[in-house]
Amino acid sequence: MVRAAAAFLGLVHLSSTIASEALKPVFGRTRPWQPEAGAWFAGGDSFPSGHAGFYGGLAAALIVLFPRWAPLLIAPALFIGAARIVSQLHFLSDVAASFAIAALLATGWAHFFDSRLYAGAETIGR
Repeated sequence: MVRAAAAFLGLVHLSSTIASEALKPVFGRTRPWQPEAGAWFAGGDSFPSGHAGFYGGLAAALIVLFPRWAPLLIAPALFIGAARIVSQLHFLSDVAASFAIAALLATGWAHFFDSRLYAGAETIGR
């Protein structure tokens, strides 16, 4: 069913973005350019990366729906994650954690939607 696939996409994307942003104050990691670079529990907002959570959630949901297109669908999220690291706004672990959160949420929501999700994806792909 198309509605199940659309709901899945929206829930994974939204929940990964919210989770990434909600965990920032818990860990308080400072950014690479700050004086206490990489300090944990120091009131920072680097870990996990919100940008990577946003794009990783979108990519993870789309990959579950369209696994054949995985290399193409993951490329923008990887590019944005790399850009956040190269520009020294995040550490590699910040980006990797956000991608892991997105993957776990995509897996969890896929199990919640179960067979309705894959029936929807087949309909969309036609």
